[in-house]
Amino acid sequence: MEVSKKISRLIYKDGVHAYLNKEHPCHHFVQWQKKQKRGLKCFQLPEPFSGLRASLGIVFVALNPSFSVKSSAPRIWSRTKVTPFKDYDKFYRNRFENRNDKGQLISNGKKVILWHRIEQFGREFIQQEFKLGEHAILIDIVQYKSEKGWLGDTTKQKESTLEHCCKLAGEILKDIRPKVIVPLGRKAIKGLSEIFKIDIPKKVGIAMGNIYYDKDKEFAICPIQHLSRPPAKDKSKTVGGNIQQGLETLS
Repeated sequence: MEVSKKISRLIYKDGVHAYLNKEHPCHHFVQWQKKQKRGLKCFQLPEPFSGLRASLGIVFVALNPSFSVKSSAPRIWSRTKVTPFKDYDKFYRNRFENRNDKGQLISNGKKVILWHRIEQFGREFIQQEFKLGEHAILIDIVQYKSEKGWLGDTTKQKESTLEHCCKLAGEILKDIRPKVIVPLGRKAIKGLSEIFKIDIPKKVGIAMGNIYYDKDKEFAICPIQHLSRPPAKDKSKTVGGNIQQGLETLS
């Protein structure tokens, strides 16, 4: 199970459009990134997905990707200067290829806590040799980069971002056709609930530990507390069991 280049290109073009068009619903991310470092003239393009494949049919879903001025992520400088699509697509397909001497996933030479904890969870509760980019991939409800879940300064910006990006996330998931979707935390759960019109409790503590199927039972949603603050082991074990159940039911 892989993301098609058609969908990857869709997110790539959307990011270029957001940079060039002030009326784009996510143009405020361009302005936000420029404020993070004086003289910063480029814009880091939105992330379409991370990982080469998901052989188990599992997709983890977070709210939005983090931003760092030191990142080597694909970007755009002007209408005529932008990371080529071929390099953009390759960057995100190979996202989980770099590891430190302990086998932990790294980015820009540093261990990425969220990726590491997803793999820890997977190895303990899904499959012993679980790896991101092999057994599961990672996507975001909002593809545009920021810090601490920033989606805008005003209600209008936040609402327009979510409306636009939820449509894109829906297209990504439609393309992937996963068996099990694992939203990480309250905001990712809310996003998936809106995308698929599935009634999932807003409180993570209530949603976690349950399985939610779409109306045609083509996939299962197994919510979990955001793994930046992992839940207790018994709750993680329950979610792991739900994921296994979903995979077996939909195999």
